[in-house]
Amino acid sequence: MHLHKFLFFALLTSSASALPRRRPQIRPPQNPEQFDPPAPSGNGGRGRGGGGNGGGGAPQAPPAPPVNNNPPPQVAPPGNGNGNAGGGGGGGGGGGAVNTAVIPNDFGIVAGSGRDQVQAGACTGANNAPIPCSCPPAPNDPQFLNSLSQALSQGFFPDQSVSTPISLQAFNDASDQSEATNRQRATAMVQVLQSLSGTKGQGCPGVSYPNLVNQQRTGIAA
Repeated sequence: MHLHKFLFFALLTSSASALPRRRPQIRPPQNPEQFDPPAPSGNGGRGRGGGGNGGGGAPQAPPAPPVNNNPPPQVAPPGNGNGNAGGGGGGGGGGGAVNTAVIPNDFGIVAGSGRDQVQAGACTGANNAPIPCSCPPAPNDPQFLNSLSQALSQGFFPDQSVSTPISLQAFNDASDQSEATNRQRATAMVQVLQSLSGTKGQGCPGVSYPNLVNQQRTGIAA
């Protein structure tokens, strides 16, 4: 009895070892990753950063500039330099003509008088004072009249630190011979003569036109 069991067990054991073994099967993943194929080269850069047709295309020529059919601007010719330029003594063109009827015919000294009498290279003014031999200008001297017109028109001479006490219209009104107006006329002429060069204080001194200084003091026309 025991012998039969042993033989049966041995037979089962040899049968099991004779069967072929199965290899384990590897199942593919349920959701495999999808990979995009690489983009072909050639038109690379299209759509990226505003690129063109990649590196292989020839560069395009820039557009031609627009044609200007307008005529060239007209250039004004240069002026003659006689405008209302400032600068006093040189006759920069005033705002209007001065009525010479209210200007004394004689300033009291004639330019060039008494040369070298009181000082070498100088001429003689009132009270034997040395003066430049170019002083004073004649009452009808164009440089003097132009500078006087400028002073009366703009209200100062030679710069804004020296205001003119009378306007051009009031200066020219010969019917007004009041002492106040005559003083103002004389003061305006003295201011111009004292800075006749166009620079403040560089002109003719008061001793070169004593008649104007007297009118400025008394108000009586010289």
